[in-house]
Amino acid sequence: MIAVDLCPTREPSPLLEEHQQHEISTLTPNYVLAIDLLDRESDAGSRLLNTRSDRVQMTAAMDLVLHVFRKLEIRYQKLAEARYEWERRSKTLELGVLYTNGNAAGIKSLEQEFTAAERLQVLDEAQEKDKRSNRLMDFFDRATVRGLGDNQTYVDDLLAKIRKLNEAILNDGRQSTDGFYDADELRQTLSTAQEALDFVLADSRTILTKSNAAENILNEADYLVSVSKGKIANADKPMFQKLQEDRSKEESKIVEKMVVRMDGMAKGPAEATILIQKILAKIGDNADQHQERIKRALEEAKKRNAAKEG
Repeated sequence: MIAVDLCPTREPSPLLEEHQQHEISTLTPNYVLAIDLLDRESDAGSRLLNTRSDRVQMTAAMDLVLHVFRKLEIRYQKLAEARYEWERRSKTLELGVLYTNGNAAGIKSLEQEFTAAERLQVLDEAQEKDKRSNRLMDFFDRATVRGLGDNQTYVDDLLAKIRKLNEAILNDGRQSTDGFYDADELRQTLSTAQEALDFVLADSRTILTKSNAAENILNEADYLVSVSKGKIANADKPMFQKLQEDRSKEESKIVEKMVVRMDGMAKGPAEATILIQKILAKIGDNADQHQERIKRALEEAKKRNAAKEG
């Protein structure tokens, strides 16, 4: 448990509680607005391509929700600490009277009473945090399904078009493809398609990463509830070690699941990239120019990712 300084010069706990309650009341409407932004006014990156829209990119909305959620959780933790401090001050005052009177039995009873009450309070705080974390996960699950679904549909549609283009060009029986298409225009189109695929894949990965952040928050909240229940039940040390092991295993599962999903998301764009390279080879793409375009596309993708992570 967090050690509390009982120095009388510090601000009384009721005032600390009132301050934190005010902070929570101020931040909560912002959190609701951020959730509404994510739910109703955000779209996956694929839906924002080639369109002028006042819609917000989903990854940015998820970032905002996480940011406000974490700020709220800091306030909830400080509120809990203020309550613990107030209870401990009350306990100190009562113990002082008992010490003065030499009431050893009363001291022991009061210690047990306060310990039990504090453990119940810790459990209550942990369960409330768990509820908030579950609601956060519900919001992110809904957004993730929508965002990844939209991006996958975009990739599937674009891949189908690239396949048709590949068949039309590679299966053309003429020795010369002059007049069948404008090579420069086709190169530009394929370059744009490649950039779009890179952008959408990066967007899907970011959505999944944000979703996993919420999942880790929930995993930690679940763990704290289990630990709190264990303390109330006076569980032994091996029990708490098992809880830590279970938490670590769950964290590993979250990472493994993310890796599998990311690998699956990359298959469509990877196939499309191979087809694009085949088409460029068929039309006599200038290797140096192509490499320069790929280099620029990668640099732009890195900048977009850096901006999102920042």
